[in-house]
Amino acid sequence: MADQDTDFRLFTLEEAEALLPRVRELLEEIQHRAARLGALNDRLEDFRERKRRGDHAADGEARLAADALAEAQRLSQEVRELALEVQGMGVEIKDLRTGLIDFRSQRDDRVVYLCWRLGEDKIRFWHELDTGFAGRQPL
Repeated sequence: MADQDTDFRLFTLEEAEALLPRVRELLEEIQHRAARLGALNDRLEDFRERKRRGDHAADGEARLAADALAEAQRLSQEVRELALEVQGMGVEIKDLRTGLIDFRSQRDDRVVYLCWRLGEDKIRFWHELDTGFAGRQPL
């Protein structure tokens, strides 16, 4: 097995920033689908809770629950596919909820992360591989 640090693409700042429009679009799509998925999961949990209490289902409720479950499965698959597209570009997803991503980059004699998250207009921070978001430093 290859050394983990050599398995990843290294980006210049310019290369990473060139990917931001597409990465931003993908992350926004992921978050949109995740929000819909959360609402569907809430509906399904309400249905499960009524079943646990022994409440009788209203006419057509079982079909609505089945449809919601199928939609949730479809959305989950779409989120996975979108995340794989981001990762396929060499981008490391750190937190889908906040849209936090890292690009591996060379800084002096070591590999570091260029750090960006949704809402930021461009990449302004970097951090060591082992420090995470809390260790972000201005470029």
